[in-house]
Amino acid sequence: MVLLPLDPNRALAAARRPLPDVCSRCGRCCFEKEYGPNSTVAYGDTPCEYLDPKTLLCTVYADRHACKQGCRSLTLEVIAEGWLPAECTYYTYFSPALPDLRNCFC
Repeated sequence: MVLLPLDPNRALAAARRPLPDVCSRCGRCCFEKEYGPNSTVAYGDTPCEYLDPKTLLCTVYADRHACKQGCRSLTLEVIAEGWLPAECTYYTYFSPALPDLRNCFC
């Protein structure tokens, strides 16, 4: 698995407290994923059954790990693994080598 470079200052600060809430609530991380060679992730067009289409929030957030197999908690490791879509604001926040896509619509 290839880990993506993260901004060391932001990563160190996040390791000392909860991750900052920079989520744009696009919901793309809750779409079905296909895993390809070399640990690549491709996002499909089908949202998780628990994603509210109006609010783009999880309807079972507190119990999501019990309700949906494969649902992952957001950690620095998950961000570095490239599991999140490239336009994810967590990904762009922690990886300054990428263009700032925070205003990008998914």
